[in-house]
Amino acid sequence: MSPSRIEAAIPVLPVRDVSKSLAFYAERLGFERLFEYGPYAGIARGPIELHLDGDTPPAGPISVRFAVSGVDELYAKLQKQDVIDPAEPLETRPFGMRQFSVRDLDRNRLTFAQPVAAAAGEEKRRFLIFFTHVDGAAQKIRPEDVPGMMERHARWQSETDAQARSSLVYLAPAAEARTVRLHPDGRLDVSAGTFAGGKEAIGGFTIIEADSLEDAVETAKRHRWMLGANEVRELKTPPGLASWIRTR
Repeated sequence: MSPSRIEAAIPVLPVRDVSKSLAFYAERLGFERLFEYGPYAGIARGPIELHLDGDTPPAGPISVRFAVSGVDELYAKLQKQDVIDPAEPLETRPFGMRQFSVRDLDRNRLTFAQPVAAAAGEEKRRFLIFFTHVDGAAQKIRPEDVPGMMERHARWQSETDAQARSSLVYLAPAAEARTVRLHPDGRLDVSAGTFAGGKEAIGGFTIIEADSLEDAVETAKRHRWMLGANEVRELKTPPGLASWIRTR
């Protein structure tokens, strides 16, 4: 018996009208129609296959990322179809990807990205972004705002995952934290809660690559949509110490 293996992943995008979506993908994005069974259809472009599901009401936009070659040429073609997301035109991102995004009729986000080789000898700087949560803010979110927040979170996750050396880490709730504190008299004690002791506490952190502090701050600005703050710090290795930053 031959060993089993996963051959491919096929994203399923929620759409409101399968026929209109099929026309959009075929006529404006260059996808081939594979099949259509009632409210469910399949399309492909080269080896990439997508399914369109008109039977499940969209709860919010889906984000799909495509690894491509010739991203500039593809951008030029799709630009003529007036489908480029104006918020995400073609650009080279600090994490080493040249990319752009398209929105379909249901606001599903399709990002086309190509790695960009760093110049010889060029070393990316790394930054740590702490993100804080304000106690009780999540409970005040309106249901109608949830889809948009999910979309922004997916964009953040996608941008972080695209980096070759990056991390996105969430922490347990602040109520479960314990703080160890050294006092001037040499006494150590442990207290419940965070070091800040207020309503705002660190909820997690992201490690990114960027060319400068300003670029890292722009990343932090793109990914702040709830009450709270994003603190940006560059990761540095003190002289004489081995780097603690591991790469994959």
